Amino acid sequence: MYGGGDDSFIGQVSENMEVGAVDLDATVDFIKSFDEPIEYEAEGRISEVEYGVEFPFEDVPASDQAYSKIETLADEGVFDGLFGNSFDKHEQITSGEFIQALVNLLDIDSNEANPFDDVDGDVQAAVNAAYVAGITNGTTDSTFEPDKTLNRKEMAVIVVRAYE
Repeated sequence: MYGGGDDSFIGQVSENMEVGAVDLDATVDFIKSFDEPIEYEAEGRISEVEYGVEFPFEDVPASDQAYSKIETLADEGVFDGLFGNSFDKHEQITSGEFIQALVNLLDIDSNEANPFDDVDGDVQAAVNAAYVAGITNGTTDSTFEPDKTLNRKEMAVIVVRAYE
């Protein structure tokens, strides 16, 4: 506990110094020897540590090169409502999943009616918010195809619309 042994500053100025496994016992006995209770006041040197959201994906090990980026996006809520506990990083992304992630990132919503007959469930609110914001269009006036996989061109168009 004291460190440095008899050659340290504390070792030179201390009498009857205890070092090693008895440190804790010696400290407890010392505190018990006080006649008055100890008054404690926080000095402000220790700050509260806030932890992010527990990493949600069991299939992405901490050693993965993308782990920290995926963790940052997960902490920001980008993947809320998506993928369950498996990220499946080698799978293609659907239009519904991509829109859900983008809407989570942008934190947008809409109360307007859903114009698409083929969108329901978890992605309905996200697709509707993206549609109202002009980020996405349907494949027709009444269909969106939320389970269709996106290619890079389609993702680029959606990202540019979101940026504008």
